[in-house]
Amino acid sequence: MNKANFHHFYDDGQRYDQLFAPCIACVKKHLQPDGRFVVDVFIPKPELLLDKPGERFPCGEFEDPDGRKVAVTHSYVYERDTRLKRITTYTRVDDNEEVAGTLDMRRYYPRELDVLLEYNGFSIEHKYGGYGRRLFDARAATQRVACGKK
Repeated sequence: MNKANFHHFYDDGQRYDQLFAPCIACVKKHLQPDGRFVVDVFIPKPELLLDKPGERFPCGEFEDPDGRKVAVTHSYVYERDTRLKRITTYTRVDDNEEVAGTLDMRRYYPRELDVLLEYNGFSIEHKYGGYGRRLFDARAATQRVACGKK
């Protein structure tokens, strides 16, 4: 399960484990006996989790296929109790009015993810810190965990 899915796996109206456990149980149910479940998520960087409400940060600028200039910035609030980073994106096309959107991301610390997977019936077979089976160490920006059923 890649970053785009796993980081957005939460619901404000439910406890996190009420969503995680059923999803993982479904994966286990459909995984072949010798199959592998791979989870790929970012490792939280403390400096990116400092609460900075109202501050804007650049995301990027580009030209769209119609030749219009697109600029994207974002701001965020980090909720320590839920480990949710609530991001607001701001997109401006040419000189038109800015459009705001939201993108909330749940963060997983390395040991927390290991425990969640093990508790839900998976054994961790390999853990990498990037593509190409890069060593998982203190410099890794991502954690890629390959699991099998216990």
